[in-house]
Amino acid sequence: MVAVGDGVDDLTVSDPVVLLSRGNWAERVTVPAEQAIKVPAELDLFSAAQIKANPPSAHFMLQDYKDLQEGDWVIQNAATSAVGRHVIHLAARMGVRTVNVVRSEASVEPLKAIGADLVLVDGDDLGARVRAQIGDANLPLALDAVGGKPCQNLADCLSDGGTVVNYGFLSGDPCMITPSQAIVHQITLEGFWLVKRLFQSDRQDIVDTYDFIARLFIDDIIDAPVEATYTIDQIAEALEHAGRGGRHGKIVLTPNGPLA
Repeated sequence: MVAVGDGVDDLTVSDPVVLLSRGNWAERVTVPAEQAIKVPAELDLFSAAQIKANPPSAHFMLQDYKDLQEGDWVIQNAATSAVGRHVIHLAARMGVRTVNVVRSEASVEPLKAIGADLVLVDGDDLGARVRAQIGDANLPLALDAVGGKPCQNLADCLSDGGTVVNYGFLSGDPCMITPSQAIVHQITLEGFWLVKRLFQSDRQDIVDTYDFIARLFIDDIIDAPVEATYTIDQIAEALEHAGRGGRHGKIVLTPNGPLA
């Protein structure tokens, strides 16, 4: 914060804040006070830059849809994503184990190194391979960022009565579950959008959520690796880097110059 308007008493100049409004690629923006949420000063700026969407999405998807118990399993695709990393760490904190679905063998060992319990390459036989590994263990929740056939593959792994939560559309294809999954196995499909879940909540709920998420970073329960940073005049290079495959961290834009 570089300036605060009249009548604003819960924010002061120099407070680090996360903005609920858009306008990410800018050096300075003016926003209503209710759109600025203070975060703890001890939270490092690289983590603060990534606190807005991915960590609370992982948190709410693990909390809202199923009453997960210690020893349960959760399955997710796009497991190498930022949300995927957070799901692995937050599930472990709950005593819940994770099946992590990836697109290539190259992603298996990096995910195991951060605590993933089981990592498998996607395929039409995913359900059989998952059950060969976990037996009849309870797997009530699947998190789908892809849609299309990968969504159906996740549903094929669930215990009866399980739920697939779709939060992304990387494939561009409609989400799929089969009639047998829906009718015989009572699998349900639901959608998650953080805008509806958090940003339209009471302000105090939003403040409390981001304080909770910030503490997870500060206590090293979750992390958000950064592969490279770019200043605003390097935006073309930043976008090219962000589009590369095989990255192992986020690309961060620092509009006001390099961070120390």
